[in-house]
Amino acid sequence: MKILSISGGGFQALYNVLLLEELERLTGPVKDSFDLFCGTSAGAIVAAAGARGMPMAELRAGFEQRGAEAFRRRSIAGPRDLWRMWGRSRYMAGPLAALVEEIAGDAALGELEVPLAVTATRLHDGAAVVFSNQTSPEAKLRDVVMASAAAPTMFPAVPINGQLHADGAIFANAPDLLAMELALRTGAGADEISMLSLGSMNACPPMGEPGDPDMGVLDWLRGNRIFRTMIGAQAEVTSRLMKGLLGERYTRIDADPAFPLRGDVALDRADAKAIAAARMAASLSLPALEAWAQASRDEPLRRIA
Repeated sequence: MKILSISGGGFQALYNVLLLEELERLTGPVKDSFDLFCGTSAGAIVAAAGARGMPMAELRAGFEQRGAEAFRRRSIAGPRDLWRMWGRSRYMAGPLAALVEEIAGDAALGELEVPLAVTATRLHDGAAVVFSNQTSPEAKLRDVVMASAAAPTMFPAVPINGQLHADGAIFANAPDLLAMELALRTGAGADEISMLSLGSMNACPPMGEPGDPDMGVLDWLRGNRIFRTMIGAQAEVTSRLMKGLLGERYTRIDADPAFPLRGDVALDRADAKAIAAARMAASLSLPALEAWAQASRDEPLRRIA
């Protein structure tokens, strides 16, 4: 069983899209290359597009055209708006929702031909939720994807079944273990599972050593340090565990933290320089992707019923 697992990372997920666009050139439509798609946050957007059969070139164009609008800060007309800024999300949901709508339409999870799992966090009790074709067939795809992408402080939480949900990256920025658990529950043996796990440049640029060990709120918020630290540590330990479980049947591809344009990378940066950085990072990762494609091309699909 071939699994594609995609990490979250805001606009940095363009890196994933570029890699998958190249994979389509090598092997054909992404939808026909995997048995199960799993994604977190912006990675959920990419995974949903793959499961729906959207060409990655089309998704890339959507990211590049809508990214700057999605990450445009709310306007501040006066002191009252400045004060209100602290009590609401940094960005409005509309532009991001428009992109998700292009992917999902009005489809429910149960209508998808290819299995998809999406992570989200239920806010009233902090529960880790995995929406999938099997567990939540009636859930609207657009709702679960928007919930998974609702990064804390950045985008509004999303109601699903009367309960607010937010970013799946709070508990599983790299959803690899959850994807494997879902595959095992469908009857696949551990020795039958292989996984391609895509990171989202979350180690770029390196955050550097804090200037003062006595760090306060502003120190942790500056440069999204607290969030980047949490999701980076999660992804690292997950990758380590998955390598131990699957060995050579697990491949993790992510950007080199030292690549030349790393300084132009940020979760909510979507300008021309950020796009150029994602393109360079993806081009440097192509040898690893091509090696995976060559090694796995004869592996048969085993679709979940």
